[in-house]
Amino acid sequence: PMGRTAAPTDLPGPLEQPALLMDAGLVLPLAGRLKVLPKAGGAAIEDWRTPADAAVPPAWTHFLRTSADEFLAFDADGRCRRMEIRQGELPHLTEIASLALSAPLAQTPILVGDLVIVATTDQKLQGFHVRTLEPQHTAQLAQPLSALSPLSTHVLVWDSEQIRCLDPANQFSTVWSVTTVGSEPVGVPLLREDKLWVSCQEGEVLVLDRTQGKILSQFQLPQILALGPLAVRDEIWTAACDGTLYRLDNLAEPNP
Repeated sequence: PMGRTAAPTDLPGPLEQPALLMDAGLVLPLAGRLKVLPKAGGAAIEDWRTPADAAVPPAWTHFLRTSADEFLAFDADGRCRRMEIRQGELPHLTEIASLALSAPLAQTPILVGDLVIVATTDQKLQGFHVRTLEPQHTAQLAQPLSALSPLSTHVLVWDSEQIRCLDPANQFSTVWSVTTVGSEPVGVPLLREDKLWVSCQEGEVLVLDRTQGKILSQFQLPQILALGPLAVRDEIWTAACDGTLYRLDNLAEPNP
């Protein structure tokens, strides 16, 4: 079938973050409230508004979809709210629970099993249950993280010095680590089979064993990289800052 362009919709105000796609429609993060823009043919859904005791509502900073009708909303005060879109006679968006974190988020939150993993601006890595929001584990970081990403049942974190694989079920203990001083990873590492592909800003590409962190292959590209590795069918590509594309799986050779 031919693709069709939907009629434009006027937004009720500026969005503080990108809209979140849910089964019922788009969640619009507006100042002091959350509004659901229903999908075509869907019933109107009542907005959720910040409690009236907040003189100046904190801005929305991050969102994490956790199911077909639930998501987590994080604000600039470091509060996490578990939200649900409830259907029925009076469809509405409601808050089920909330959690005050030690500080606002520094990176995009991730979900590993039933644990939500967040990095906060006070250099802490925290995990809490996705439904009860009960805190599980907290680890103090030596320096701010550049990003974090799920890796099966583990958490992959990286900064300006190293990539680490952490076990959230064991107090964020280190499973393995790889030093990358002077060449910080760019984008999100790519997992293909049991290999983890990592692109670094200065042009270095690493291929790691997922379970042990052993460097299986590494090579240097001639330019600064702008994107992490991307899977295109059975091929792996990355892009330099000038737009040049490199196919990585053709270049990788095992280390002796």
